[in-house]
Amino acid sequence: MSGDEVMPGFTGEKGAEAMALKGGCFCGKVAFTIEAPCLTAFACHCTNCQRLQGAPYTRYAYFPPGAIKPDTGSEEFAAKFNSSENLARYHCRVCGSPVWGVNSAKGFECMGCPIAALERGPDGRFLGGEGIKLNGHVFYDSRVADVDDGVPKHAGYPPEAAAVDFGAAFKSG
Repeated sequence: MSGDEVMPGFTGEKGAEAMALKGGCFCGKVAFTIEAPCLTAFACHCTNCQRLQGAPYTRYAYFPPGAIKPDTGSEEFAAKFNSSENLARYHCRVCGSPVWGVNSAKGFECMGCPIAALERGPDGRFLGGEGIKLNGHVFYDSRVADVDDGVPKHAGYPPEAAAVDFGAAFKSG
């Protein structure tokens, strides 16, 4: 794959202009900024996401490592929880809202946030995140509800995800 191609199944593009996205928790104590292109977005149906989110599935947007930065003053309210060996999840200590996660699995190093945590305007629409395209449902075999949306369904991660070094995908050079 050349350095200018879009990765199959992914929304990001090497050298793409960084999106400036804002997000945060329900009570406003934790806020974050993302200044990087979205690598991909999936709806996760794994049992961990179901239990931690209290929902049948959660839509996540994924970004390069270090792309999600807590705003000044938010660090003291962001609590870390390791839901698995390679996944640290952060939530607000006050309201409990999930805000972002850090995946450290070799070859899948990235940060993600629930798409619902992104900032919205007065009309309820996302501010700047409209271009984030859902690329598939993952861990769909663990679903608690069928989803008929025309988006690909995968038992685990899609095959094209294994070929992407999330950590290196947008490094210059």
